[in-house]
Amino acid sequence: MKRPASDVGKEKSFELVRSGFLSDGRFYSIEVTPRQYKWEARIVCVPGEELKSPASVRVASYKQDLRRWAEHLSAEEIEELARAYG
Repeated sequence: MKRPASDVGKEKSFELVRSGFLSDGRFYSIEVTPRQYKWEARIVCVPGEELKSPASVRVASYKQDLRRWAEHLSAEEIEELARAYG
């Protein structure tokens, strides 16, 4: 899918805080990115739906809070996030 010309060069930077493989064999990553004076965590699954953008799964004021949250997720919780958002 092509992005509009107005979006070129506007990619947000992100920090990868957790990644691995789901039980169905897909690769997942949980990323933290800035979002209007806050931070958001999103889950990305590969392969995923081509037109679906990464889903925001949690928002916090501090990046460290999201990093700690992602580190403490169980395998079952990650599977649930992937089913719901990935």
